[in-house]
Amino acid sequence: MNSKPLGISLEKATAEIEKKHPGLRVAIDQYKEKMEMAKLLRNLREHEHVSQIELAEMADVPQSVISQIESSNSRTLPRFDLFTRLVSSLGYRITLGVEKRAKTRRTLVTA
Repeated sequence: MNSKPLGISLEKATAEIEKKHPGLRVAIDQYKEKMEMAKLLRNLREHEHVSQIELAEMADVPQSVISQIESSNSRTLPRFDLFTRLVSSLGYRITLGVEKRAKTRRTLVTA
């Protein structure tokens, strides 16, 4: 049986979409980061058996702030200092790491 690819590849389709909508990739990446932060905060809070109200009191922030961070409806990334304060209030600390992406594009900028 001879199999031929139909249409265009996913990579090519993605590249064409990104060309038409240059900010789309950034928006998607930011949304993924926001969702990861929301999930992390919720998991830590639940692991420590702390309600949103209790965490709000511990971190001295309104409960609505925690609700907004944990909400899948919110697209805003929390400020790093706020996220650090919330995580710290639960007894954790944030450590940063850097890793190289699988595929990176380098752009040479000249003046």
